[in-house]
Amino acid sequence: MGQAWLGPAILHHLEGFHVQSLDLGTLMGDSARTVEAGLVQLFVEAKRHQPSVIFIPSLNQWSAAISDTARSTLKALLDGVPSSDPILILALVDGELRDLPRDVRGWFGLGRDNRLTLEGPSIVCFLAQHLNCDKTTGADV
Repeated sequence: MGQAWLGPAILHHLEGFHVQSLDLGTLMGDSARTVEAGLVQLFVEAKRHQPSVIFIPSLNQWSAAISDTARSTLKALLDGVPSSDPILILALVDGELRDLPRDVRGWFGLGRDNRLTLEGPSIVCFLAQHLNCDKTTGADV
């Protein structure tokens, strides 16, 4: 629901930060190195250019497509980021958190401080946007 626009919108507001994207195309596009080496390089760059953002545009697709070794590598790299380092890990999930593999859910913790759930618009708000009517009552304006 809108992840194609949500990620870029958030990154736009973080314009002064160094952004490393952990998308599948970038990670697997370089045939000269392994996925694991690409992950390590990404974290090295993020630590070198702080404050930075490591952006995972589709965590559910990423975790389904990547090998167990690469997932273990990413987990180790995430665990190695000191809490004092100004590095934001921004991962978007298209769907329910419970649909992610258990190990991937554990990377970020299940506490409410670590995630934000976006609800879809109500039918009144949806119609108000598309039919030019009052957002609280649904009446024509």
